[in-house]
Amino acid sequence: MQKAIDETDRRREKQEAYNQRHGIEPQSIRKEVKAIIEGVGGVSVSPGKHKKGRKSQNLANLSGISSMPPGELGKRIDQLEKQMYTYARDLEFELAAQTRDELTLLKRQQLGPRIEAA
Repeated sequence: MQKAIDETDRRREKQEAYNQRHGIEPQSIRKEVKAIIEGVGGVSVSPGKHKKGRKSQNLANLSGISSMPPGELGKRIDQLEKQMYTYARDLEFELAAQTRDELTLLKRQQLGPRIEAA
């Protein structure tokens, strides 16, 4: 651990000397929170085989959810929740996030008729 700390300090001193020689004043990155959030949402995983032979979820498969009976929709939501947690447990975060997005759409579909009736 000490070796790593010493190396970090050595690099920091070298960078500071370089900055002084060239008149560089380090500045923090200034970015709006909105831009950061949009960057996170842009992550996508292409469909196909992934490690451990799993297939990724594809949000395009949601075209038939409007005709799905409520019981089927509930079962699909339960399946996806289990799958999302499995992906997260196996450190497949991109797939977990993609499954979460599909879950969100399904839950909106499930709540849709209730919202319209109110």
